[in-house]
Amino acid sequence: MYGDPTVEDKVAVLLLLLFVLSTIGVIKAQSSVEPLFQISNVSRVYGIFLNNYTTYVVGAQEGEIYVWKNSTGYFIGDGTVNKTASFQNLIVIVGERLVNGSKYPTMWIFNESLDRNTSVNINSIPIAVGFLRNFVLLVDVVREGNAQGIYLYAYAESNTKGPSTTYQIVSNVEPGNYGAVFLNYTISPSYTTTYLLTWYQVNGELQVSLTQIGLERNGVITGIPQLVNVTQGIATVISTPDEEILWVNPGHLYFAYGKYNVSGSLNLPNSTQYLNPVDVSVGEGYLCVLFPSTLVKINGQGVTYHNLSGNWSSVVPGPLNSTFLFGHGKVGVYEEDTLNTSKGPSVTQVLYAANGTAYLYGNGEIYTFNMFTGDFTSFQIGNLVGYLLTSDGIEYASMSGNTLNFDLLPYVPYYEASISLRNYSGNWTIELGLVKDEVSGTLLLVLPTNNASYQFKVYPAPGYKPLTGVLTQVNSTLSLNVVPKSFRVVFLETGLNQSSGESWGVQIGSQEFKTNSTFLVVNETIGVHNFTIIPPKYFKYTVNVTTAGLVKVTPTTFSVNLPNGTKLGGISVLVLIKFKEDQFRVNLSENGVKEWSVLINNTRYNLTGNSSVLLYPGTYLVRVLSIPNYSVLPSSVSLEVPQNASVYFNFTRNQNVTRETNQTTGVTKTNSTTTGTSNVTSSGTTPKGIFSSYYSRVVSFVIVLVIAILVAYRLRR
Repeated sequence: MYGDPTVEDKVAVLLLLLFVLSTIGVIKAQSSVEPLFQISNVSRVYGIFLNNYTTYVVGAQEGEIYVWKNSTGYFIGDGTVNKTASFQNLIVIVGERLVNGSKYPTMWIFNESLDRNTSVNINSIPIAVGFLRNFVLLVDVVREGNAQGIYLYAYAESNTKGPSTTYQIVSNVEPGNYGAVFLNYTISPSYTTTYLLTWYQVNGELQVSLTQIGLERNGVITGIPQLVNVTQGIATVISTPDEEILWVNPGHLYFAYGKYNVSGSLNLPNSTQYLNPVDVSVGEGYLCVLFPSTLVKINGQGVTYHNLSGNWSSVVPGPLNSTFLFGHGKVGVYEEDTLNTSKGPSVTQVLYAANGTAYLYGNGEIYTFNMFTGDFTSFQIGNLVGYLLTSDGIEYASMSGNTLNFDLLPYVPYYEASISLRNYSGNWTIELGLVKDEVSGTLLLVLPTNNASYQFKVYPAPGYKPLTGVLTQVNSTLSLNVVPKSFRVVFLETGLNQSSGESWGVQIGSQEFKTNSTFLVVNETIGVHNFTIIPPKYFKYTVNVTTAGLVKVTPTTFSVNLPNGTKLGGISVLVLIKFKEDQFRVNLSENGVKEWSVLINNTRYNLTGNSSVLLYPGTYLVRVLSIPNYSVLPSSVSLEVPQNASVYFNFTRNQNVTRETNQTTGVTKTNSTTTGTSNVTSSGTTPKGIFSSYYSRVVSFVIVLVIAILVAYRLRR
């Protein structure tokens, strides 16, 4: 019915397929073509170790115990394996050897070349196996009579290195609840201190013992046990790739991380939800414990509890104090106290996490997860039975039928990056993909190279503008210039008459701002600024929010109602200024009287002798009010305050008048005598005596002139 597809049809289908694949969050990568090596006919794997870049496998083939060095197998015998361990060039296998149908507890010790096999008969299967220098340490539970105790056995690698020794750790251990784990602390490449952590029940109470183990003359010595009582508890040991953690539940928790030192204890709520941890993971400076419905984070500042919903299988401490959770088809990341979830693969186990990448396993696949971007890449491997962390990558073992396949997953390459802020010393927040954290100083980052670029945002403290940028492998060292935000500083004045147009201002730094309004708005950056008020001439002022001329601008904003009826918001600082006009003293001096009065711009001042008045700056007319029988010079004066600081008035007393009649002419002569002299004269004024004589002459002249005009008029008629 349909013909063969054309080239265009094939191209269209291919493009559609590429589009669909691009929308899938998990990117499928090609699995390894050739494995590192394979081991056939493997029925069970007991342990996988790495010594000097060589892989060792302890397993079985139909009941026969083998040790494989890479793909080369060495037969041990018939039996079963209970525990395996490796240290430096030694491999230890503890199990039961089957001879003629009878089982014998046995320990086998091999060197790395597998050409030397030391077989030691032991009393029973131990509960822990460890190492101390050339000694193999076994912790066993042995019943002696009616008492059961925990014993430490030390077996030399060979009889030439010293005898085997036994040391009793505790006695009277109750059956059914005991355990032990070795915590090795490497002090130097040649010396390792081993701590033995044991737990057991005595009289119904769970006890924990921490013992430091050393060597003395090829013997075993111990320190003082540290005991913690936990009522009716159970014990669980969870191991991570790098750490050994001891959990005692419920009620009390002893945990060891970092350099394998026991770091402290934690009181847990006495609830069944804390009985069995799901996963434990150690980050930089903190410990994450995943319970079925709670995430517990422990650091130097304390303990935080985060309630969870849904099923989560794994926890991974991420970069920038982030925490990742993985579960069935989902991934979650904590940003402070908020859990953000998205779709993801089904993860059942965390293999390793470092340098911004987490290596996960689930449903027959290994995933690499970029903890900054959230990108997944997957590798199909089958059933995972073990893995080793090497310098080149993760060497993992998977079963396909009865064939054990070993492959190497290289670590994702990474590069180091740094971000620093110039001209800024406070804390700041970085937001980079999925993670966000508050930091200080220079931030150092390790970024996987499977992402071409990393966009980020930087948030300094409030009052500074956010910054954005991109980190790449060729642009990995960034120094960002922090730019402060501007905030409104409002200067509001009282005391000035705005109708007069008086101008005032503020100087901040080297800048001056002036206005003739009642308020002045200045935008300034966060910080402490020097400022000076510039008052109008002859005004002084007070302010209410400063100390020695300093104003502190902060990001806090508020609103204020201005005198013009508007409301101004976004104000950081409000500076209230109260202006007050200066008054100047004007001295009014007199000569000749004691009590006198003046009008200064129509305001009367009654004075006594030499007096002074306080006047605001301006122009004033000073008029002297008349005093009977006195004349004054000057009678009025114009003053410019504060230019004219004083004025002098001279008062003259008028004498009594004597009249004499000239019998010849009939003219009355008035003689007038004055007393006192004037030191202040004013243009346009004349002494009284001179004025009277001049006036008589003018009157006589006018009379004679009138008579002459009348006579002439009558003669013409």
